[in-house]
Amino acid sequence: MFRQGMKKRPAVTARWRRKIGGLCAAVAVAGLVQVTGLPGMSDAGFGGISEAQAQRAKREKPKTKASKTVSKKVGLALLKAQDALAVDNNAEALAILNRLLNTDMKDYERAVVLRMIGYVYSNMGDYKRALSMFEQAYQMKALDEQGQSDLLYYIGQLYLAEDRVDEAIKTLELWFAQAGDSASPQAFFTLAQAYAMKEDYRKAHELAEEGLAKARLQEDLRENWFRFVAGMRYQNKKVKEMQTLLREMVGLFPGKSQYWSQLASTYSILDDEETSYYFRIMMYIQDMMKKSTELGSLGSLHIYKETPIRGVRVLEKGFTDGLLKEEADNYETLSIAYQEAREWKKSIKPLGIAAGLSEDGDLYIRLCQSYLFDREYAKAEGACRKGISKGELRDPGGAWMLLGTAQYSRGKLEPARKSFVNAARYEKNEKNAQRWINFLDLEIKRANAKKAASGS
Repeated sequence: MFRQGMKKRPAVTARWRRKIGGLCAAVAVAGLVQVTGLPGMSDAGFGGISEAQAQRAKREKPKTKASKTVSKKVGLALLKAQDALAVDNNAEALAILNRLLNTDMKDYERAVVLRMIGYVYSNMGDYKRALSMFEQAYQMKALDEQGQSDLLYYIGQLYLAEDRVDEAIKTLELWFAQAGDSASPQAFFTLAQAYAMKEDYRKAHELAEEGLAKARLQEDLRENWFRFVAGMRYQNKKVKEMQTLLREMVGLFPGKSQYWSQLASTYSILDDEETSYYFRIMMYIQDMMKKSTELGSLGSLHIYKETPIRGVRVLEKGFTDGLLKEEADNYETLSIAYQEAREWKKSIKPLGIAAGLSEDGDLYIRLCQSYLFDREYAKAEGACRKGISKGELRDPGGAWMLLGTAQYSRGKLEPARKSFVNAARYEKNEKNAQRWINFLDLEIKRANAKKAASGS
């Protein structure tokens, strides 16, 4: 009776196949998550001012030309402060400048001192105080045209660092109006980032593209600028254009696995799964896959593409190298890969590990099915009991049916009948369970009669 219900080995069921398909779809989703993180212009990620922006004041010294533009006394003090700042002695620089600030000076000299104090605070990472100093210096309108313009740009940057985005945009737009064609690529990306923080991705994209175009003319191809433009293309649903840029990026910045992964994802988004699959294989061949999610997804893709033995190799190596996390899903995928490769015996071990790690009992029920097919009825019974005990089953009635089958196959008629009685409580299994119960009633009656006849 059992063999009639188990005509073939329980390989990958429709549910398992759907799960594999879902894992393949997750490959694209994982890529999108990475891509949406692209707009960040610094290691801190999207939303913060870049290190290059925030620290620009550290690298630039004020254009004082002390002998011509300031008095000798002020010029010497500024030079001492510069020397202190050059060796990161911020406290000494501040002391010199604050003493100078308390003396009588011309407006131009005071503006220069305030500006330099702003540099010192910027060097210390105290952007709030740096901003205050720059604002005071700018409002005096005492510096030359270039000096005023530079201060306006610094102020816009620091507004951005302080998350005062509206003020940053207003200030930087004013600066752009003054700068005209002389605006650098970095300036375009600074303002683009501000608009991106406001989620005005259309404007941010427009500025970023213009900035990248300028950068190309100057042969200044910075990686973070490419990342930003790729992110803006994605945000504005220009996936084909993003794909074109990513193809360029994998050549410009070799060895960066995230760009290969994102490029593969663009092909998935555009329904070119074959090319996406090819790029992921290329990543693996180049030893670019170091994340557990990437290896698990590739293993699933190999199964989905009906090359399960490749999936086995990827997953086994991932576990051996310590890169693939020892999680239920990964062991389940390895078990499925073995089954799809017709390595039935080898599929048992990873399935058992997966069942132990899983939060519900369904994998133990699948393990029970595998043991039943191999006629290892004691192991099948043990697996079914663990699954039922663990609970949260999709088909509890089916689990009781399997347990009853395993018990009957071991000659345990009374326990088997109890299991089928439990199965009959579920509408889906009621008819089959009742047939088993009727059959077992006859078997138990026959066994009892035989026992009575033998006088034992």
